[in-house]
Amino acid sequence: ALETVERQVDQVAPGAREKIAEYLPILKPEDRPRRDVSGTDFAPVARYPGLARSYWHREGRLVTVRYEGPAEYPAVLDHYVQGFISQGYRQDLQSAAPDAETHAWSRDNKRYLATVAGKPKGVVAVEIETTLD
Repeated sequence: ALETVERQVDQVAPGAREKIAEYLPILKPEDRPRRDVSGTDFAPVARYPGLARSYWHREGRLVTVRYEGPAEYPAVLDHYVQGFISQGYRQDLQSAAPDAETHAWSRDNKRYLATVAGKPKGVVAVEIETTLD
């Protein structure tokens, strides 16, 4: 029934769905499955399952990637901390708060800066940056 209503709204009043979505949370775009933006996953730790690549930027040799999605903040933080440690990276805590931590990870001449942050509605965001060789 909801799909029928959405089709009718789109046919009768294009653009009205966004306005209706303000009043009917079920239609909001953030509730729909996310897809990756273009770019690559360059970190040595695999992306946490269920997170989508929401941002990718390169400026010179500095590259930044962000992931976002529904997840439990402590589980995502632990995934990255344990992932870097298990690969022999040295941890250097940059900042910590109840809902966000930033860690610098280094091994040999390679360094990654990783921030894991809890967002509203059970969403977690991860940002990782490094300098490409």
